[in-house]
Amino acid sequence: MNKFTHTFILLFITTATSANASTVVDAFNDTATPAQSFFSAEDWGWFYIPSMSYSLNGIKTEFSTFGFGTPKTVTLEVLTAPRSDGGTLLGSASFDWTTARGTLNGPTFPDIPLTAGDTYFIGFRNVFGIGVNIADPGTRAMPGVSRLDIDGSGSYNLEQTDPRNSYPILQFTSGSTTIPIPSTFWLFGTAITGLWVSMRRKDPPKP
Repeated sequence: MNKFTHTFILLFITTATSANASTVVDAFNDTATPAQSFFSAEDWGWFYIPSMSYSLNGIKTEFSTFGFGTPKTVTLEVLTAPRSDGGTLLGSASFDWTTARGTLNGPTFPDIPLTAGDTYFIGFRNVFGIGVNIADPGTRAMPGVSRLDIDGSGSYNLEQTDPRNSYPILQFTSGSTTIPIPSTFWLFGTAITGLWVSMRRKDPPKP
């Protein structure tokens, strides 16, 4: 097999391999403006029910520019339920809240498989005093009431029943969305493979 054919086959194999891309798969109020207010609790979060099954690899949000812009580490976590309800942690990541102050941003983390129709809990730790990521006004509400705690325990044991607090700004991304390869690539690859086999048969036997 000559060098040209070898390179062509290698190119086909590389191209024909499905590629992964981080894709927005769900969003709540991600084009809205945050309310001019700040968090009065240490930890705050919302229930989330995905409409499709996917592997979550990141969540973006936008905090209000209200108040001071002092750097502060916020931990974003995904749980099966609030800890006070017996929930367990599925994954978490930390980031400086000011990187999402007035703009969509957030951390990425190893893939977390989410199942359509199941209920999860998205929590933000260490948010006391920073601008809220709650839309004003909001158009898409999270299910149920938001939950919080004031002792920094991450228990989310208190309910916040004000309906305005059910509209967080959240954008969910997945890294497992496969980019389909056009069928013409497969047909082309089959032809190249056939050509290679034909050339191999015509090669004279080596002494």
